[in-house]
Order: sequence, then C-alpha cells, then structure tokens
Amino acid sequence: ERQDWEFTWQDMRHFANSLYYCEMLINYASTLNIDGAAFNKPLIDVVFDDRPEYGSKFVKWVYLGKDHNQRLFATNGARLVYNVRELITAINNYLNNPALDQLGRMAIVHQQCWRLDGQSGKRIADFIAYQLV
Repeated sequence: ERQDWEFTWQDMRHFANSLYYCEMLINYASTLNIDGAAFNKPLIDVVFDDRPEYGSKFVKWVYLGKDHNQRLFATNGARLVYNVRELITAINNYLNNPALDQLGRMAIVHQQCWRLDGQSGKRIADFIAYQLV
C-alpha cells in the first residue's frame, strides 16, 4: 500500500511539469529551492509567519538555525522576503525580469547538485554494489 510520502510516476511527472512551466517558485525554506534552481526558476522564500500560534521563533529556527539553509541562501540565488509587501515586490520584480539572481541560482545548482545528468540513481546503486563486494 502506498504511503503518504510515496510519489507515483504520475505525481513525479506532474511535479516536473509544474516546475518547468511555473514563472517562479514561492516556498518556505524548502529543498524545492534546489529543484527550482535546477530549472532556473526565480526563487522566493517566505521568511514570515503571521499566525500567532507559530510566531517568528519557528521561522528563525528554519532560516537561521539550519546550516544547509544558510549555505544555500549565501548564494543569493533565492530572494528572502520578510513581509507581504516584500513578497509582492519580489513577485513583480521577477515577473518583469526573470533573470534576476540567475547567477545565484547557478551557484545553488553547483553547490547542491554536483551533476545533473539523470544518472544519480545509477551512481548510488553502483556505490552500494561496490560496498557489498
């Protein structure tokens, strides 16, 4: 039986098409930044939470307390927005010029992906098989 986090081929195809055809990716400190950078899509990360039950403590922990996020954001490939006004401005800026922060997105791909050739599964399987010998 399929679990909640298991994706079907149709799910993965839909996700890839969504990334391919989107104008930009707006997310919340997610590894989707890497996927979006691989597709060279403008990246906006929401660094605020107006819900009082969560407040800013969680947001600070996710963005400032996680080394992997700090390294990724140091590339300047993802635009961080701290309120709704900044979010609207970032959306409009990217709609007007999708090439903004493109060098930073390339740096994310270089930093996080190593190689984008569709062969990562084969490399992992080869590595495991070599370890078993």
